[in-house]
Amino acid sequence: MADWNAKIHILPANAGDCFLIEFNNNECILIDTGFKETYYNYLKPLLIELKKIGKKITLLVITHIDKDHIGGAKRLLEENGDYNNPNIIKIENIWFNGFKNLVFQKKSSDTFDTLNQKQLDKMRIIKANNRMNYIDEMDNNVSASDLKSFETICNELNYPINRQFIDNTVIQSEDIEIGNVSIDVISPNKLKIEKYTMYLEKQLEILFGKDYEINKNEEFMTFFETLMLNDEENIQTTEAISYQNEEDIADWLKINHKNKIYSIVNDVSIGILIKFNDIKMLFTGDLYFEKKYINEKALMVDVLKVPHHGSYWNNCEIMKNFIANNYIISTDGKKYGHPDKNILANIITNNKQNKTMIFNYEIDSINILKNQEQKDKYNYEYIIGNELII
Repeated sequence: MADWNAKIHILPANAGDCFLIEFNNNECILIDTGFKETYYNYLKPLLIELKKIGKKITLLVITHIDKDHIGGAKRLLEENGDYNNPNIIKIENIWFNGFKNLVFQKKSSDTFDTLNQKQLDKMRIIKANNRMNYIDEMDNNVSASDLKSFETICNELNYPINRQFIDNTVIQSEDIEIGNVSIDVISPNKLKIEKYTMYLEKQLEILFGKDYEINKNEEFMTFFETLMLNDEENIQTTEAISYQNEEDIADWLKINHKNKIYSIVNDVSIGILIKFNDIKMLFTGDLYFEKKYINEKALMVDVLKVPHHGSYWNNCEIMKNFIANNYIISTDGKKYGHPDKNILANIITNNKQNKTMIFNYEIDSINILKNQEQKDKYNYEYIIGNELII
């Protein structure tokens, strides 16, 4: 057996997330898949190598519907083939909150009887537009999977979704056993799910009127995913009011922010606390990191994936109180002002113990973190890399 507990592969995903946790047995957990480019250039070759040494994916988690998290997942399943006869690697479980298992149980039917032709046409126009939008700017190759929802592909290829949960919805829970790993789901909770459902019902009422009913077939599942992707496309970055003096990391604490941004799609991200042997790892997707949603035992961990690529509003409430040995920030720093300097300063100055800041890209705007005097003053290591062994 290896002399380490877990090896976290922090794959280059541009502005997105893709993490593969390899344990010291034959088990792995895959959290998000980044863009399609991430899958082809980094994730697929890694999965092929892991298969060669007898590894399997015991759990694939798609934290939420956003191109930089789900973009490679359709291609992965399409190329992996049927659940019972995988081409690349065995994937035993999938966690994903989508159309079938999340919303509109009370407004569903098998037909579009209540939608008139004009409403149907409107839905199909939105879907057609999404066929262009979903093809991200880094990959112009289109496959059949791009025109289907993730749920549809799972169903067609017999992958089980959320079978550990009573109502098939990933929701706040404790001590779920996946292989030799125990997992606490820290988010979403019931309140977030209800808020999300109300938001989506309102969006569909705007589109179709109050008397709409929902079709359970592939066409509507794809439309649902389209609606969420389009919602994410409209999210704008917060505006930071810069503080010019940056001689010390603590100067970043003086940076103010305005125009608070909130995305319910991000906030229903699946956040999980992974417990294996004596280590705890918290992966957070793009959720808003609020203390009221976090169990006290999750406030001290060995590894924290900083939510939403280090954005301000997702992290500003809790980072002063959170303690981790290792902080992972996944972003190339080219979009949306990520990572936020104020958040980085809160992490580094408030956690007095030794800690490591791990970035999967070099980001010029935060070069002060490389300064040895700053490292010594605030007890941190600064690493640019794609692997963390604990």
